[in-house]
Amino acid sequence: MLPASAKPLAGAWEAERLFICADGEAGQLLGNLTVRWHPDEHWLELRLPKALEHLANRPGGRYRLSCPVVFRLPR
Repeated sequence: MLPASAKPLAGAWEAERLFICADGEAGQLLGNLTVRWHPDEHWLELRLPKALEHLANRPGGRYRLSCPVVFRLPR
C-alpha cells in the first residue's frame, strides 16, 4: 500500500507511463531522446512524461539515475 503522500504521484505515473517509449532514432548521440546511456560514465537518463517533469534532476525534463548502469552485451 502506498503512503498518502505518494498517491498523487502514483496517479500521475499511471496516467502517463504508457507513453514512455524508446523508438530508435538514427543519429542521436548516446541513445535517443527518451532513453540515453553513457557506456563509459555508466549513467542512464530518462525523458520524463509531462506529468512528472517536476521530478527531473537534469535539464529538459530528464531524470538521471543515481546508480551506475552497465549493460553486458553477449559475445
